Amino acid sequence: MDKILPKETASIWKKAAETLPKDEWICDICHEVNTNWMPNMSLILRESKIEFHRGMCENCRRLKDEKIIKEENAMKLEDKKRKIQKLLASSQIPPKVADSTFDKLEIRKGAEKTFKTMKRLENADRWIYVSGTNNTGKTLLIGATINDLSSKNIPCYYFNERSLFRRFKDAMDTKNNESSYSIMRELKSAEIIFWDDFSIFAYSPWEAGMAYDLLEFFDTYYKKIVFFSNFNLEDTLKENANNVETRIGKRPLARMQKNKTHYIHMDNEPFK
Repeated sequence: MDKILPKETASIWKKAAETLPKDEWICDICHEVNTNWMPNMSLILRESKIEFHRGMCENCRRLKDEKIIKEENAMKLEDKKRKIQKLLASSQIPPKVADSTFDKLEIRKGAEKTFKTMKRLENADRWIYVSGTNNTGKTLLIGATINDLSSKNIPCYYFNERSLFRRFKDAMDTKNNESSYSIMRELKSAEIIFWDDFSIFAYSPWEAGMAYDLLEFFDTYYKKIVFFSNFNLEDTLKENANNVETRIGKRPLARMQKNKTHYIHMDNEPFK
């Protein structure tokens, strides 16, 4: 810069700072009063002469910045909505529950706590285990919760345990188009995971290892999990912890206990 400007640059800038106008001027666009002035750089560079012109209106600058931020946020929101819809599509939510909403569900005696927890799930405990016998409305409640969270732009992922385990097994075949990495990438993009039919059957050694790997993965990336199952894990733990270890394995159980999984049981009358 010193090679371009004349020798008296420093004194010119000092003089410019000292002679900076304090007069007010009104913006032609928003009609706000301003006092900011800028030296005419081209005149200083060319003739070492100090002359001032109006700076940018602070109100116009603020409005412009707010507009840019608003447009950027709108684009991010639309992008997030597209990702949420894509995530829901890949979740393969059963059609019968895809349009389930809280307004359509009947809150039966014995299921009140579960409904209350699901309605405030974004603020609830990190890992939640919901158990109940067949036809108590667990799967419909999953659909209602996912639709509620999606309307709040919270990305969710649903999977049926048997189906997901099958996908991972199929992914081990090198001829399969889907890889374990692509499945994990789907899971990683969600904030809340709905794990349906958790351990409805006793795990094989491979399934116990798969369950542990998933739990470890979700824990690493701070995912909130809601388990739904016919298996009352909490009561079985109280009666005989060895039965739980035999069913799901020591490591999956230890991971769930480490994350202080919160248990809720739906003991309402089954739907006919």
